[in-house]
Formats: sequence, structure tokens, C-alpha cells
Amino acid sequence: MKKIISLLMSLVLICTSFVIISSAAEGELTVTVANDLHLDYKDATAEKVAKRNSLSEEYAHASSGGQLPYESVAIIKAFLRDASAGESNIVLLPGDLTTVGTAAEHEAFIALIREFEETTGKKVFVVPGNHDLFDTTVAEFEALYADFGYSEAIANDPKTASYVAELENGYRLLAIDSTKPGLSPHGVTADLVSWVKAQCDAAKADGKKLIAIMHHNLIQHIVLVSLFHPTAVVTDGSNTLADTLADGGVKYIFTAHTHDHDIAMHTSPNGNVLYDCVTTALNAYPCAYRVVTFGDSVKLETKYVRNIDTSLLPAGIHENALALAESNFLKYAKNCTYLGIKLTISAYTKPATLKKYIKTDDEALQAILDPAIEKVCEVLNMPIYKAQETEKGKSIESMAEERLKTTIPASDYETLIDIAVKLYQAHAEGDENIPGYKDEIVILQRAVATAVNYALEDLSAEDYALVLGFVTELLDVELSPEILSTIGGALEKFKGNELLLGAAIVPALTKFTVDEAPADNNITLPGYGSNTVKEEEKSLLDKIKDFFKMIFDFFHSLFAMIA
Repeated sequence: MKKIISLLMSLVLICTSFVIISSAAEGELTVTVANDLHLDYKDATAEKVAKRNSLSEEYAHASSGGQLPYESVAIIKAFLRDASAGESNIVLLPGDLTTVGTAAEHEAFIALIREFEETTGKKVFVVPGNHDLFDTTVAEFEALYADFGYSEAIANDPKTASYVAELENGYRLLAIDSTKPGLSPHGVTADLVSWVKAQCDAAKADGKKLIAIMHHNLIQHIVLVSLFHPTAVVTDGSNTLADTLADGGVKYIFTAHTHDHDIAMHTSPNGNVLYDCVTTALNAYPCAYRVVTFGDSVKLETKYVRNIDTSLLPAGIHENALALAESNFLKYAKNCTYLGIKLTISAYTKPATLKKYIKTDDEALQAILDPAIEKVCEVLNMPIYKAQETEKGKSIESMAEERLKTTIPASDYETLIDIAVKLYQAHAEGDENIPGYKDEIVILQRAVATAVNYALEDLSAEDYALVLGFVTELLDVELSPEILSTIGGALEKFKGNELLLGAAIVPALTKFTVDEAPADNNITLPGYGSNTVKEEEKSLLDKIKDFFKMIFDFFHSLFAMIA
């Protein structure tokens, strides 16, 4: 009898556990997020690739900007293959589905996601990016993608391609169209903010939780992005939209466009928190996407397209590169993106390019800045080390020794652009941690100090302080007039540069090279109804990461002051 009772109790416990597990699962929602897929129909189907990169024979096809146009179809198919095997039933695509937004590109992309839906039973939701509307109107986009969000929408904004759709388990999707076709900046209007607020109010009334997607970043993720990439962030009423979403109960928005991998937190004046999660471009290294599970807490995981069907690539790619794409696709992608980004960054070290971005309404100051920019670019384009000097000019190492009486740490880098690309790719990978004492940052610090010293050597103390004031304002660093006067009036300019490094250059660099919390890749964050993650909800690995992050932050600050 006792055995029978024990057996029955065991069965009850098993059934109860099953019910508990089932009900917990029923309250969860898992979604897959990928963006900037940039299907490039013309390039991806080319019979022979164009040789567009002069930096490498093996990677002569590497595209400026670091994208992978010839591989785009293969990457998208590989992503959909991985998504079909994943646990998520919902795929969210926040824009730039195509490259130039032609009908042919849209039709090719739609064929891929339609087949995915039909063979897996999973659901795809989209919102346009700026590339999607280059050759397509908003109305045409909504008609083309009717089966991917628009036809099942419970609310549509009549003026934009924004909509609301039901997901699962009490969640709703708020898809926000931040794109003005063919125009920039990519802002949102007061009417759209009002529409968003109405959808937030409706969701609250219905007891639903809203998850948002939008192509452009809601808040700034990269230092100086508003200067060099002014169309990256929603500019018209950015904080208004962020506050509206946060106060309206939206805790997570997934954005795109900047091709970096970062999670940033916005807190409204009312104390409500919103996480802006930007995911790197799928068609550029590291070819990442996110799998996000919503529940009592929110678990964000980063995953990668690790292998593709190379038979889908066009003829003309160098055999060595093609062999690497077959054996180690991510390494191949990193090589292509590295060379493409190097070409792009090189363009920003040309005087004509920098002068377009570094402007002021003060004519006297601009008259000082223009020749200074010429001289700064001269230094930035020098080889780093004496060993690479030619008869045409000096190296940064020689100039640093002459002017600043300082040395440049030994490294394998040949140019500052090589370092810049390394830092960019670290940012695209997420969880970047290259603090001020690392060789890359020390070399950049001393190179910038050398360039500034050379560019401003003939200025009076008053003009020198004026320029430094402009630089610190540009870098969003506050220095008192007294400090600027001290720096500008230093008897030796390199002493002023040392102060400038510690007060402005180092903090600006490390804003880009050291990730601020929260982490970007694999992290557990608060669920809906909470602004904090309980300590017990954090995994041991998360706690270890938090500890070491605290240590790194401390030493980063210390070395930044004494470098």
C-alpha cells in the first residue's frame, strides 16, 4: 500500500512539475532579431565580381564600407536555415532588407522569407530601412510586405509604414517607421510620436506588453556619431520618442542602421527604463543576430552565421579567399570587412572630407581650423614607425620623439588606420574592452598629441586655447575656462597636449573602446514590470563578468589619468 501511495504521490509531483514548467513556458516569448541584411541582388548574382579593393589581391572584391554584397543571398539563406532550427517562432527584421530597394531586390527577398514561413510555420515581421525606400514608396512597401506584418496589423499609422501586431503570450509588436524616403535626417514627426503614445496607451488598457522595432538608433551608441554619421540617430524629437516609449511601458526596442553591436539604456525623467538594442549588420562581420527570450527577466543571446553555401557565390572571387569562405566563413568575413572598412576610414583622413564635418560659425576660428586640419591629416597618414619611413616623409615615431620627447610603443600595426579598423571591428563584435593602457590607445593618444602639436605650433596662447575649447566641446568634454587657459598658455605646447590628452582625448577614445554597461552580447536584463534584475536572477558567469568589469573600469580610469 505504501508503495502505491508513493507511486501516486510521485505521479502527482511529476504532473505538477509539468504544469508549472508548461505555464512558465506559456508566459515566455522568444524572438529572433536580424537587421541590415542588405540583399544585393545585382552583385549577388553577378557572373564575375568587380575588383573594387586595391589593398589586397586575394580580397580585391572586398566592398568599401565593409559589407558583403556578393555573399548576401548566401548569408540570408544561412540565417533563415539557422532560424528554422531555433526555438523562436518569430523573426523580427528592423529594416535595410535590401541594398537599393528595387522591385527585383524586394521580390527576391520576399521569396526567401515566404519560403521560410511556409516550410517552418514561423512568422516574419518587417519594418523598412532607408535602403528599402530608395526606389520604393511607403505604400508600395506596405503592399509588397503585406504578409509580413501589415495585413495582420491591429493598428496602422496612416502617414508612415508603422503598425502594431499581436505576437504571443501577451506581447505585441510596435513597428516604428523612422524613415523619410530618400531624405535625411531620418527623424520622427510629432504626429508619429502621438500615434506611438496612443498605441502604448491601448496596450496598457489591454494588458499587453509592447516590444518595439525601428531602423534608426533611438539614442546615440557611438561617440561622435552625430557628427560623422548624422542620419544614424533619430534626430527630430529623439528624447521625446524615447521618453514616450519608456513611459508608455515599452522596455525594449531593437534598432539597426549603424552596423554596430550595442545595448544602451535610456531613463526617462519619470524614471522609466528603455533598452535600445542595436544589432550589427547581418551582411558584415561578425554576421551576428540576436535570440531574445522574454519572461520574468529578458535573456539576450548573440548568435552568428558561421557557414554558408559557397556555391551561391558568383564567379571571380580569388581561389584562396573562396577556400577560406568554405572552411572558416567568419574569418573570411572578417578579412573582407577589415579591408572594406579600411578604405572607408581612409577617406575620413583626407583634409577635404574632415573639413566638411568640422565646421563652425566663427569665421576667425574656422580660419585657424582649416590649415590645422591639413597638418593633422598629414600626420594621420604617416607610417607609425621609422622602419616604414620613405624618402617622401617622416614617421609618427620620429615626430613624437622630436616634438613631444616621447616614444611610440612597439606593435605590428603599420598605420593609424590599421588601429582604427581594429577598434571599429571590436565595437561591431560588442563587449569591446580596449582600455587606455593598451598599446592601441597609447599609440593613438601620442599620435594625436603629435598631430595637434604640429598643427597648432605657431598659434598664440589665446588662439591655442580657443581651438582646444572647440575640440573639447566637439568631444563632449567640459573643461573650465581656467583649465583651457592653463593648457593654452603652457610654455611648451607638448605640456598642454599632455593635459589635453588626460582631460579630453583619452575619455573620448575610451567611450568608444570600452563598453559601458549593460553588456552587448549575452546578458540577462529586467523583464516587464521591473527596472532591475534581482541578484539571484544573474548567472554565476554574469556575476563574474560584473566583478571583472568593475576592476577593468577602475584601472581604465586610473591609467587614463596617468597615461
